Amino acid sequence: MIKYLNLAILLLIFIFLASSVARKERMLWAIFIIGFTQIGDIYPQLGTMRLELIVGLLSLIYLLLSLNKSDYLSPQNKISKFFYLFIATALLSCLFALNRPEAFFWLEYYFKRCWILFFLAAVFIEDDKGLHQFSVIFIIAVSWLSLASIINYISGARVVEVDGVLRVRGATGILSNPNGMANTIVQTLPFIYYLYLYEVARYKKITIFFLFSIAVFAVFLSGSRGGFYGLIACIFILALFSKRRKIAIMMAMGFVLVSILVAGPALVSRYATILNPSDLGYSGDSRIWGLRHGIGMFLRRPVIGVGLGNYPVARQQWFGWRLWAHNHYGQLIGELGILGIFTWGGMIFYTIKACRLIRSKIDGQHVEKSNRPFIYYFVTAVETSTYARLILGMSTHSMHIFFWYLNAGLMVACLRIASRDYFLTEDENK
Repeated sequence: MIKYLNLAILLLIFIFLASSVARKERMLWAIFIIGFTQIGDIYPQLGTMRLELIVGLLSLIYLLLSLNKSDYLSPQNKISKFFYLFIATALLSCLFALNRPEAFFWLEYYFKRCWILFFLAAVFIEDDKGLHQFSVIFIIAVSWLSLASIINYISGARVVEVDGVLRVRGATGILSNPNGMANTIVQTLPFIYYLYLYEVARYKKITIFFLFSIAVFAVFLSGSRGGFYGLIACIFILALFSKRRKIAIMMAMGFVLVSILVAGPALVSRYATILNPSDLGYSGDSRIWGLRHGIGMFLRRPVIGVGLGNYPVARQQWFGWRLWAHNHYGQLIGELGILGIFTWGGMIFYTIKACRLIRSKIDGQHVEKSNRPFIYYFVTAVETSTYARLILGMSTHSMHIFFWYLNAGLMVACLRIASRDYFLTEDENK
């Protein structure tokens, strides 16, 4: 079954690449799925031929051929400005890093797996239809991850036992870690949820509900404590954004109770350690120490940090513990210092602000719920998923995941769409 799932993903990639000649936005779809699935690990022949590098270079050619849209990438709004400042900060940190080769390795990684998505999304997504189509692609990728993990769990493949709990690993790359898999799924749940609210056709709603259910189930199978509390936080955030907030919160509480019953005593016992800070265990303690050591690095090198990707290097050198932070804020503070906090934080702040601005503008037009454009649901998904991911930041070093930079690029596109179609003024677009 896994073989057929992977073949379906591979077929999609080649269809997108072939059709990108006429529809350039499909290059975004292709490079996103290639990076997400790390298809070269699944099919080593593709890794040997450097498929990801070839497609990345091809995407740069597509961008160069779109010079008539060069203003789409100009720092005309604060999201773009802070994104470019963040890149400049990352580059500067490499020049002064504790280990320059390591820093430049990660600079290349950020560009090919994260930043390229910003540029492609900002340039090639033109309208509501483009946003809707990319949402479907995003959900297909995560559904592949969720369904594969469930199949693997049932078959006993890629399953490990930790403290008496069976934990299924993800398919490839960073997603092979159960925590990384769970967090990636959680960050996507708002996109699935709001697509469900947008669609009208019954068969589409049933399909989307099924995909949401397998995604949630996969989070439980991961045995990830961070993923679990991220899942609960995400559900309550969605409830708080509901128009019928009281009913939604009651349903969220019901979801928690059902989740506890489904999880079973072994998982519940594991999750319960979250509520006992004095007994988090090695894994939980490492998250707290990840923040502490990040602060320690900041105190030694406050302006530019220890260098991009140099957190483990500095930790080994100064604290005798070569391990990633497992804490987003410890990683950010330690690696990029004050400049990183300012630039990365600014990018996230203005991404959220753009979401709120577009929602309020469409709400201000008194658009009936049944007639709301997809962009309304999309920006709400971006906003709620960002809040969930920020909460998850206490349990994962997530600076080098695509999520933040892709969303920033998508919101640059959304601001352009909103200024054209939904009466967003030029000043508001900035």
